[in-house]
Amino acid sequence: MNDVLWLEAISHQPRARENLIMANNTAALIGTLKFNPHGRWEISREGRQPYELSSGDVFLLEVDGVLRLTSIEFRHFTGPPKGREYRGQAGEYHSVDGYRLAHGLRAAPPNEAKDGQTL
Repeated sequence: MNDVLWLEAISHQPRARENLIMANNTAALIGTLKFNPHGRWEISREGRQPYELSSGDVFLLEVDGVLRLTSIEFRHFTGPPKGREYRGQAGEYHSVDGYRLAHGLRAAPPNEAKDGQTL
C-alpha cells in the first residue's frame, strides 16, 4: 500500500498519521555511506550536500538493521616506510566501536536520526 492510500486509511487516527509523516521525514535524512575520491567516508543523501566524515566525527551507522551511534578515527599503518601504504593511503578510517564501514550502508549525521532506530 503506498503512503497516500495508507494516509487516507488512517486519516481518522491523528497519532498514526503523525507517526507515518515523521517516519517519512526521518527516512529522508538517512543516507548511504560512500568512500569519496579524496579517501574519506561521506554520507550521501538525495538532494543534499554530502556529509564528509573526518577523524573524531560522530555519526549513526547501520549495524544489523539498526542505526548505532559511533565515531570515526584514522589509523596509521605501521611497519617499514615502504610497507606503510595500501592503495596509496598511509592509513584507514575505522569505527571506534569496531563496526564495519562499507559502501552502501545506511548512515546519518548526528541529530538527524536516533541511536537504536530500526531501518
